[in-house]
Amino acid sequence: MAECSEEHEYTKREGTSGVRGHLYETKLLSLIYFRLLHDDNIEQFYLGTNVDKLGAFDDICFRAKVKGYDRPIAVFIQAKHRENNSVLTISNEREMEKYYNSFSEIRNKFQAGNEDKLFEGTCSDTQCLFVIYTTAKSEKNFTIYEGAYADILNDTIATADGATTAARDPRDTLLSRVILEDHMCALAQKMAKCIHGEIRDHQELSTDELVLRYHVVLAKTFFNVSDDQSDGCRTACFKKDFLEKDRKDRSLILFKDELCTQMVKRRNVDVDERSERCAGLDDCNFNIVDNNIVVMYRHIARSIVYKNRKFQFIHKTSSEKHKVILDKINSTGSNVHSALKEALSEYLASKQFKVPAWFGNKDLTLRGDEKKQERKLNDLTSWN
Repeated sequence: MAECSEEHEYTKREGTSGVRGHLYETKLLSLIYFRLLHDDNIEQFYLGTNVDKLGAFDDICFRAKVKGYDRPIAVFIQAKHRENNSVLTISNEREMEKYYNSFSEIRNKFQAGNEDKLFEGTCSDTQCLFVIYTTAKSEKNFTIYEGAYADILNDTIATADGATTAARDPRDTLLSRVILEDHMCALAQKMAKCIHGEIRDHQELSTDELVLRYHVVLAKTFFNVSDDQSDGCRTACFKKDFLEKDRKDRSLILFKDELCTQMVKRRNVDVDERSERCAGLDDCNFNIVDNNIVVMYRHIARSIVYKNRKFQFIHKTSSEKHKVILDKINSTGSNVHSALKEALSEYLASKQFKVPAWFGNKDLTLRGDEKKQERKLNDLTSWN
C-alpha cells in the first residue's frame, strides 16, 4: 500500500456545473484514489481534483513515486462526460490552442524548490502525462495503451482497452502553427514593453527564451539595428516598410499586428491633456465622405483609445455623428487595421529604442559576396 504522508493543501476551483459531469468526476476520482492507495508499486502519491489555474487538465491531477522508475510521474486529466453517442474531436484550432495553453501553464509551474508537492522539481525531473478521459466515442479505434509508463497508467486509470494514439508529435502541422502563433503574440508583447521603455534593464531580454530564439529574424525583418554599441546596447528603429510591406508568412503578420495593437495602446496611455483634446468634440463640424476610415480616424484620433481590440471614446460624447464614425471604424477587421496603421504611421517612424548588443547578431561575420551573405542570412533566419 502507498505511503500516507501528511496533508498538503492546494487552491481548488469550482467543480463542473452539470450533475452527471460531477458524478462522473467523483467516480473517476474515487477509482484512481483506490488504485493508487492499494497498488504495491506506488510508494507515495499526491492527488487533487479541480486544481485551480491548470486550464483544461485540472479535473484530476496526481503525482506518484513508482518503484523501478528514477523519476516521479505527474498525470493531468481532463474528464469529458458525454450523455449521448457523440464523437470526441480535438482537431480544430481552438481546441488545440486550449490544450497547448494548458500544457504550457502546467509545465511552467514545475520549478526547483517549489513548495507545491504536485509541481516539485523541474520538468526534466518529472515524467508528465496529459490525458483526456471521456465516455465519448473516438474518431479512431480504441486499443490498449502502450506508451510511456503504460504499466502504471493501465493499472491506475484504465478501465478497458480505451486508448487512442497519443498526441505527442511536435511536428504536427496544426499544433506547430498554434505554438508558433502563441510565441509570436508573447514576443510582440515583450518587444512592445522594450520599445516603450517599460524594461529598465535591457539585458533582461537575455533571459527571455522567445527573444533569444527569434531575435535574428525579427531584426532582419522588422528593425534596423545600429552598428555602433554603447554600454552593451545598440539603438534600433522600425524599418520604413514595417507597416507597408505585404508579408506572406502568417506568423510574421501576427507578430506585426499584435505589436501594432500593443503600441497603439501605449501611445494612447502617453497622451496628455486628454480633457482638452476631447473638449469641443461634439461641436466639430465634419462630413462623413465615402466612408473613408482613415479620414474618420484622423477626426476623432485624439478622443479615442484602443482597448480590447476595438476603439473607444476616452470620454462620453453626445454626438450621434461621432458614435457612427466609431461604429464604422470598429465594424470590420479591415477597418480597424486601417485605423491602426494610420495611428502608428508617424509614431513608429520617429521611435527609437535600445536593444542588447547581441540583438540581431550584428557582430556575425559572413564570408562571400553580397548574394552569398544574403543567402546565409536567409538560412539563419528561416523558421525551419
